[in-house]
Amino acid sequence: MPTYRISASLERKSGLPEDRVVNTFYFKDNVLPPNQEATITAAENAVKDFYNGVTGTNTNVAAYISNIIKAGAVHVLKTYVAGLAAPNPPIRESFFTLLNNNGQPAPADVALCLSYRGSLEQGLDPKNRRGRLYIGPLSLGSIQTSANGSDALPNEALRIAMREAAKRLLDLTSIRWQLWSPTTLNFVDLTHAWIDDQFDTQRRRGVKPTSRLTADRTSSP
Repeated sequence: MPTYRISASLERKSGLPEDRVVNTFYFKDNVLPPNQEATITAAENAVKDFYNGVTGTNTNVAAYISNIIKAGAVHVLKTYVAGLAAPNPPIRESFFTLLNNNGQPAPADVALCLSYRGSLEQGLDPKNRRGRLYIGPLSLGSIQTSANGSDALPNEALRIAMREAAKRLLDLTSIRWQLWSPTTLNFVDLTHAWIDDQFDTQRRRGVKPTSRLTADRTSSP
């Protein structure tokens, strides 16, 4: 059964294509007989639900995405048949909205990493069975002070929202959440996910400087 790659592209207020923030998801049809249209629809809904859905708590991942990301149905989901040789154009595109991403921005290159893996099996290198998504750009509301006041940490509510979002993907039935290993050229069904209590940095999401302050030594008399 085919696997589909969905590219979720978040549009920044700059409107520049190079400023878009992209996360990639893979899903396999898990129903016989396969139904491409139904599978793609389920995969699109799963990605939207990753950002916007709520399970158990009163918050979602999108609420911690900063307001440098545009409001409204301007974010693009592009679906590809995964694993085909280039050129491999998308077979479907759709648009979606992030809910409640109205918080003031933290630095654009600050992200929180969602790690995931498939089951560990004898003789298979675990490095080829795990991957990650970097969620951001984040708002100031994603930051909390540690208990002793010595460090800035990811907001616990955001970590829980990301864990719940990952759990919803892991528990899908009509489709399966997967990763692609470029080393083994294989797809792996995912079984576990986790979020640590430290931020990560994605330099490519940062903003280029627009001015510079300089200082020079005064010449000796």
